[in-house]
Amino acid sequence: MEVVKAIEKDAGDDEHTTLLKRKCQAAIGRLRRAIALYRDSIALSFNGGKDSTIILHLLRAALALEGNDIKFRDLCVFFFPQENDFSEITAFVAKTAERYELDLLRFNTSFKGGLETLVKENGVKAIVLGTRESDPNAVGQGFFCPSSEGWPPFMRVNPILDWSYRDVWDFMQLIGVEYC
Repeated sequence: MEVVKAIEKDAGDDEHTTLLKRKCQAAIGRLRRAIALYRDSIALSFNGGKDSTIILHLLRAALALEGNDIKFRDLCVFFFPQENDFSEITAFVAKTAERYELDLLRFNTSFKGGLETLVKENGVKAIVLGTRESDPNAVGQGFFCPSSEGWPPFMRVNPILDWSYRDVWDFMQLIGVEYC
């Protein structure tokens, strides 16, 4: 597992890289807790962006460390394609789904409508998101945060809420994962 190896590797890291590795460990810990709490009813929102790509790899690491019978390819992973999506994003999402053998759910409906389907028909109780504190919709959210009033009931899991923009790009370089 490339994420775990990169985090554990002692490479005479500078102060920022050491802090980033601690943030990775903390995020993986939050994801392991979410797996323990929500096991078969957890989903990943994957839109191909940098934050959701990070979450995808941290979740893979968390599942590998758990060593239980839940496999990454068995998770509920969903995507809301938009008419104005860049073709590179759509291709990256498809390529990533194929690479990790994901049964990617695509919703051609409103975000709220798709979430209602996930909760009611797929039994989803928790959704792992790539929300960070600097995002406009992050105000008042925590690492585990119930959905907003008027939305389908689920737990938002925000494992990288405390990450900075620099952390995001440094993670991509540290791990060496493909991104779009």
